[in-house]
Order: sequence, then structure tokens, then C-alpha cells
Amino acid sequence: APAVLRKEVGICVVGTGWGALHCRYLRQASPKVRLFVCGRNPQNTARVARAVGAEAHFIGLEQAVEDPRVQALTLALPHDVHRQAVSVVTAARKHALVEKPIATTLEDADAMIRDASNAKTILMVAEDMHFRPAVHEASRLIQRGDIGEPLYLLAHAGGVRRPKGWAAEKDRMGGGVMIDIGVHYIRGLRLLLGEPDLVIATRAMQINTRM
Repeated sequence: APAVLRKEVGICVVGTGWGALHCRYLRQASPKVRLFVCGRNPQNTARVARAVGAEAHFIGLEQAVEDPRVQALTLALPHDVHRQAVSVVTAARKHALVEKPIATTLEDADAMIRDASNAKTILMVAEDMHFRPAVHEASRLIQRGDIGEPLYLLAHAGGVRRPKGWAAEKDRMGGGVMIDIGVHYIRGLRLLLGEPDLVIATRAMQINTRM
């Protein structure tokens, strides 16, 4: 992705909610980005496009992938439509950055990877843990043997969150807080300790019964 951003490239951000944040990050990553926005609601999409200074906007993913100015798309969409969206993007032989988690099922994830491989395009998940300086440095020190073999790691995260809309629907989210936010910490654990041989999990009292 950094290599792509060193030259002028047209990137379309799909999704007018969380996608607005993607637009800001793309601007920070490279001044050479030609930015486009895609959504379903014409009024909202036009408003976001104006707010982020996009070159143009599209209504519907199919319209975006057909435009020759767009070489890559960042998909800030509900988890359960990731597979379908990536299928459309790779069929157009364009690159895709998809929000985490990659999909709600292993079957969908494998299909997305296979589609991108067959199309010879880049498929990347927007997981940032391996780019965080502290995690990268800790991993380097462990691999070099400076601090010995790690035997125990405690990750703690907390906060109040009340999901709404599709994010409050178990089948669309793909699970609860673990698949939404917890994937960051699982990635960190794997980076620092390696792949697990056994996983044991429990959970506290279920407060949001819809999740």
C-alpha cells in the first residue's frame, strides 16, 4: 500500500459513515491520491464528497469500479457484505482494502482471498496492529532474543459501547465485541507470542441480548 501511494492513484472510499475517516487517512498518507467517494444515498454521498474534497462521487459500487480513474477501493462497509463487495471489485481487476474483520465466516474469507489471487490484485485488511510502533519494537526485541521467551501477556481494553443498526445484529456483525474490536488485540497477541496451540475463552454476563 505505501508503494502504491508514492505515485498518483485514484482511490474510491465506499461507505459514507466510517469511510469519512478513511478519506482523512488517505489524504494524510499521500498528497498524490485522487480521492473519490461512493455511497447509496445521493444526498449523503454528495455531502461527504464535498466535505472531504473528493474529485467526484458515485452512487453504487458498480458505478465506482467501472470508472477508469479509480484503481483501488477502500471498503468501509458492514461486515456481512465484505465478500460480495470484494467480488465486485476483483472482477473489475481493481485493488481492495477491506475493513476488519475480513469477513463473518471462514468460507467468505477464503473466497475473497481466492478472488483477489485469481484477479492478481491486492486484497488488504485494515488492521493496524502490526504498524503500531510499540508493538513493532516489542516484536523486534523478542525475535532478537533481548528479553527472552515471553510466557504471559495481559491485554486489557474497556469502554462503553452501544452498537446500533447493522452493528447490533449478530448475523451481520458476525459476533460481538471480540470480532469487532477484539481482533486488534488478538493480532497483537499473535505478533508477540506466535500462533496458539489451544484457545480457551469465556465471557461475562450478556447485557446486550441482541449481540
